[in-house]
Amino acid sequence: MKTTVFLVDDHPVALDGLRRAINAQDDMEVVGEARDGIAALREIEKVNPSIVVLDIEMPGMSGTLVASELAKCSKARIIVLSAYDSMDYVRQLLLTGVAGYVLKSCEMDEIFKAIRHVRDGHNHFCAQLSSVIMQDYKRRLRGDNNALDILSLREREILEMVAEGMGRLDIARRLSIDAKTVDKHRARIKEKLGLASTAELTKFAVSQGISSLNLGARHLRGKTGDRPATP
Repeated sequence: MKTTVFLVDDHPVALDGLRRAINAQDDMEVVGEARDGIAALREIEKVNPSIVVLDIEMPGMSGTLVASELAKCSKARIIVLSAYDSMDYVRQLLLTGVAGYVLKSCEMDEIFKAIRHVRDGHNHFCAQLSSVIMQDYKRRLRGDNNALDILSLREREILEMVAEGMGRLDIARRLSIDAKTVDKHRARIKEKLGLASTAELTKFAVSQGISSLNLGARHLRGKTGDRPATP
């Protein structure tokens, strides 16, 4: 008997790719899908899948809230598929009882592995996330409250670039993402750190030792086409 899987993701291309890849496996099949949280809760109740592969960021109802609601009304085990590796997200989702967490940067085989592990009654976290969880666990044992630990790798990267003096368009070009995505990351960083302005972000970065004159000089060279300064 095949493992029944329900997909929840608001990106049609990602949804189509996941469906095709999972249905190509001999031991699993997609029995339903939804592009928003409300539709997901309604459809999952109808088809009663074994596994739900759930994106976190969706319009209307977040994946975190969907996971929390599913824990109350469904026996389906949940695997989170997300771009975010921040321990804030992980802690919230662990509290809802999710059985797996896979980063979108992972290979498709990691998703198959997660589905099989969760199907067999185990929990599954991709290697990168397992490392983050272990670091967080060790930090808590030490009583170490480093503020940077609440930021994801991408958020730390953007914070460093803000400290260099880079604007939103410069950061977007450097990371090959759009400016709106940069704005979202900066807003999330401010929210997590309790900061109100870019100036406060820069000050925080300096206090944490992640800003340096060398980084600033590298950025200035980039603005002039990486030409060496005239003596």
